[in-house]
Parts: sequence; C-alpha cells; structure tokens
Amino acid sequence: MLRVLTFPFRVIWSVVVILVPLVGVWVASSLTAYLNGPVWAACVAGALLFPVIPLLWELRAHSKFLTRVDRAKEAGKKAPRRWMTWWDRVVVRTLVVNVAFLAALLMSYPAEGFTALSMRGDWMLQGEQSERADIIRGGLFKASEGLAWLHRMANDNPYEKYDDGTSNTVKPEPNPVPVKPVVGQDDTPSEQQPEDVSPDTPRKFGEVPAWPMKAELHPLVKNIPAEYESSPKMVAEYIASRESDPFLRVKALHDYVANHVAYDIKALRRGDYPPQDAETVFRTGMGVCAGYANLLSEMGRYSGDEIVYVSGHSRGENGEVAGGGHAWNAAKIEGKWYLLDATWDAGHVNGDTFTREYTTNYLFTPPRFFIHDHFPKNSSWQLMEQPITRGEFVRLPMMKARFFAKGYELLSPDRSQVTVNTDEVEVRLRNRSNIPMLVRVAPHGVSASDAQKPCQVSGLGELSITCELSGHGRYVVWMFGKEQGTTYGLVGHVEVNRQ
Repeated sequence: MLRVLTFPFRVIWSVVVILVPLVGVWVASSLTAYLNGPVWAACVAGALLFPVIPLLWELRAHSKFLTRVDRAKEAGKKAPRRWMTWWDRVVVRTLVVNVAFLAALLMSYPAEGFTALSMRGDWMLQGEQSERADIIRGGLFKASEGLAWLHRMANDNPYEKYDDGTSNTVKPEPNPVPVKPVVGQDDTPSEQQPEDVSPDTPRKFGEVPAWPMKAELHPLVKNIPAEYESSPKMVAEYIASRESDPFLRVKALHDYVANHVAYDIKALRRGDYPPQDAETVFRTGMGVCAGYANLLSEMGRYSGDEIVYVSGHSRGENGEVAGGGHAWNAAKIEGKWYLLDATWDAGHVNGDTFTREYTTNYLFTPPRFFIHDHFPKNSSWQLMEQPITRGEFVRLPMMKARFFAKGYELLSPDRSQVTVNTDEVEVRLRNRSNIPMLVRVAPHGVSASDAQKPCQVSGLGELSITCELSGHGRYVVWMFGKEQGTTYGLVGHVEVNRQ
C-alpha cells in the first residue's frame, strides 16, 4: 500500500533528476552556440555533471565512510549505518551538482541566458526542416519562455519609472493599420511608398495617411511664432487651434517634440538622468527617450489628443538582439490607436554625438513593422491581433522601419542570428521598389559606421547578397538602403556566427 501511495512522488522525483541535468546541458550548449563557442565542450561538461562528478563524489564519500567504520570497530563502538541506498545517494548527488551548475550558469549569464535559449535553443536542429523538427523546435522555444523573468530581472528598464500608469488602464484594440499599395517598377504591389500629405490634402474620416508620410516638418512647427513657445500648453493650443485634421495635428505635435528636443547623450552615457518631466524637457530642450515621450504625451493633453506613454525594450542601431530599455508613445486617432517614436524620428547617436535628422519612419508605423525593434512591457501595446512573445521578439530579424518603408522584404535568414560552416553567408530579400542597397560585413562589436568590407549584391527585384567571412568568429552583416543623392542609410542587420 505504501508503495502505491509513494509511486507518484517517485515518478516526479525521477523526472526532476533527469530533467535538471538535461536543462543544464541545454542552457550551456545554447549559450555556447549563441556566443559562437565549441558546443562539444558544453556537451562534455554535461557528461561530467552526469554521471562522472556525482560518481566520483560518491566514491570519495564511500571511502570516507569505510574509514569511519574501521575507526568505530577499533574503538569498540557501534559501526555507523547509512539510511539511503547507493543508487539514492548517487541520484541526490547528481541533483545537487546539476542544480548548482545551472544556478551558477544563470547567475553568470543572466542577460544572455534567456536570449541564447530563445535564439539558439534549437541549435541541434540547425537547418533541419520537417514536421517533426518544427514540433521539437516549437517545444524548445516554448520552454525557453519560462525564463523570460530572468531577462526582465537582468535588463532593468530605467524609463519605466516615468510611466504614470495610463498605458496600463487603457485597453487598446489591435490595429493592423492598412497601408496603401503602390505599383513598383515591376508591377508588383509595394506596401510602402512616401506620399505628400499637407494641411490642404482632403482626407475622409477613418482613412489612414500613407506610411511613411513625407519627411518634412509640419508648416505650423516650421513657422511657429516665438511668443507661442513659452510652454508646452501654449505650443499645443497653438497647433490645435490651427490644425483640424487629427492625423496632421498629432504629426505636428510629434514634429515639434522631435525638432525641439536634443537627445541628452551625456546623461545616457552616465546612466544618471536629470528630470524627464515635460516642463523640464521643454525648458532645457534636452532629454532622453522618456523626456521625448513625456513631452509628447503632455502636449497631447493640451491639444485634446489622447497620447499615452509606453515603456518597453528596443533594439537600437548597434543594440543586442534582446534590446535595452526605451520609451515611446501611442496616440488614439478617430477611435483607433497608432504607434509613434519621436526620439527615433529626431535624429541618431554616433558615439558621443547626437545628430539631428528628422524622419517620419516611426510616425504611425504599422504594428507589424514597429514590433521588429520595439517590444512593449504591456503586450496590448503591440497593437497586433496575435501579440508575439519576448522570445519571438528576440528571434525577429533586426530590421528597422526604414527597411520596410523602402519596400524591402527579407526572405532569408528568418531570424536575427544564424550559424554557417563556410567562409561566406548569403542573405536574400525582395526589393519591391528597386531601391539600391549597399551591404557590408564586419566583426561583431564593430559599429555600422565603421564597417568597411563590402558584400556582393546582385539582382533587382530579388536581391542575393553574399558576404565573405574571415574565418571563425562572430560577424554582423550591415544593410544600407539608398537615400537621396549618393547617401545610404542603415536599414537593418543580421548577426552571423562562423563555426
């Protein structure tokens, strides 16, 4: 009867003892694959942890026990006895060793642990495409989501504290944001194409302007009289009284913030931020992303537009695949919510310098494009019918909004990091608008602006990109799309591990 009652517990115990070593090896090997180390070394470590080290531990303990027995006999005392069988002792030692190893691994790599599992947790299925492989891959990635808390713990978002909680009380509905199709040179419908939108452009209620809008400051922002720039309230009321179209009004608010505020790169480097409230940022003309978002939200309150502060993680120009803390906005226009990031539309940071470069790439950006580099803490603010998980965000290719705005579509690879066994890597994409692309490859850690080695780009409607690698190591393939004149702007990148 006792055996029947204890049977379920023995089964659970056995499963735990088996799973813990397997999880340890999985985490170690995934980290190794992510960092481009020798995966075989992680597997050897797993063999040592189960059963080599526990068995050696048991042999040493058994030797000591026999010594104690001999000493007891010599002293005429009762010999000590063991309460556990040999097998049970080995099992317990195995569990202790592997739990300690797993804990040490996760404590040593708290930020990379979840990222590695989400990105490379299926390393053993590399290149395998079958229904069975897809089921196993899906199970591994679903299991990796259980460590999302580790990523949150290790990647504190310093901009969450500026959130007044409004974004948590509002329950936005998904908004696919239909984009007007435009016929390209090859008569293939292209989803993105800039369009002139001015205050004189007639627009029906519910009709969404084409994205991206033309990258020109709203006329009210360009010509605002100095007497109206004494406070956020004065500016917002000035714009609201002269712009009736809600999309153009929110654009004018976005444009003013992007044009008025300079990014506080010194505060970012120090990690010590001055006040980021709307009044201070407006007065000083300096702020980090929290300041941009707070000022835009506050101005929306005075103009009668519902604009909320959204916090989460973003993948910047040279950021890692999991991203870092960030803040942006969402605006409700004619009953629907739209995403916007005035910080990223204000300019860019290069080293310790902020360069103003106004764009509209992150103004009313379709959620399916915005999600590639913005992951909100509250999944509702993805504004997608099927929100993605943090692990899926990690795996998404690191394409910027500008990539999609130019009509590019990535065909392969389908994730942010890949491993190759040869000295070249191939990237394929569809080029609907026939916009030239320039591609460079550089060792991991070299910025996009410092990347020098060119890749071969061939094709027109569909581009085939081949990059030569200089042996074993980690690399980044940087992609640049043609802008006006002879300049090229960064549109995305892919990490490559050469084994």
